[in-house]
Amino acid sequence: QLRRLEEAIISIKSSDRKVQLAQKSISVLRDYQSALLRQRVESIEKNFMSAFNQLCRKEHLLEKVQLADGSLSIQMFRDGGERLNLQEFSKAELHLYTLALLWTLRQSSGLDLPLAIDTPFARLDELHRWRIINQFIPRLGNQFLLFLTDNEFNDMNLVNESVHIGKVYKLRLDRKSVV
Repeated sequence: QLRRLEEAIISIKSSDRKVQLAQKSISVLRDYQSALLRQRVESIEKNFMSAFNQLCRKEHLLEKVQLADGSLSIQMFRDGGERLNLQEFSKAELHLYTLALLWTLRQSSGLDLPLAIDTPFARLDELHRWRIINQFIPRLGNQFLLFLTDNEFNDMNLVNESVHIGKVYKLRLDRKSVV
């Protein structure tokens, strides 16, 4: 009986050790998950700031970008720590903001997901159109569609030789079928 009790005590101690090791493993995995999440968030912040500043004519408008914990809302700061508010952006800056966000998400995901952009040059001046054509489009990856108006298509003469266009389709309105 004494031997059985000793074996039971040894078994309980062994179980306690396994529980302690499991708890330590869980703690280490949580720390790793937190560190990995923080690293990913910092990468997204850095990539977004870089993308926006490359597209925007005000090349250093953003000094810092932060994703708010939990909500993942984007907080933007200019030089000197002054917070930028999206409501103060012009329509063109909002357009660039959206394109930079798409660029960042594709870049950060590491996936070449399909993307379709309608009127990518809307509300933009020639410098911004050039930047989108020569800096944004070549880095988008292989699977994307641009829906251009006639005027935007004419802007494609700004394309340099590094931009490869796979196919061009011209859609025409058939006035007979319009009711």
